[in-house]
Amino acid sequence: MVGIRRAEELFLLNRRLKAQEALEFGLVSRLASDAVETEASTLAATLASGPTRAFGAMRRMLRQSFETGRPDQVEAEKQSIVAASRTDDAREGITAFAAKRRPQFRGE
Repeated sequence: MVGIRRAEELFLLNRRLKAQEALEFGLVSRLASDAVETEASTLAATLASGPTRAFGAMRRMLRQSFETGRPDQVEAEKQSIVAASRTDDAREGITAFAAKRRPQFRGE
C-alpha cells in the first residue's frame, strides 16, 4: 500500500508511524478527533444510507482489479452496472435526482 521504498524504510528502520504519516502514506483514509465513536457512527450511518448493493459491487470489483486483466474487469464492471440498474435503489436514485431531493436507499 505504501510503495516499495517506504516499505523498505519502515522495515529497515523499524520506527513507529505518527498518525499524520499514516494518513500521508495512505495507510489510513482519515484521522479522527477525540470523538472517535461519534465520527465512526456518523460514517457508518452515511454508508448505511447509501446504495449498499452498489457499494458492495464496487468493493468486490476493486479487490478483483488486482488479479483480473482489463478485458475481464471491464466485463465484470459492465455486468455489475447492468445488475445495479435493475434494483429499486437505482430507480430511487434516478427519481430523487430528477426531483432534486436526497435519495432514500433501502438496499433493494
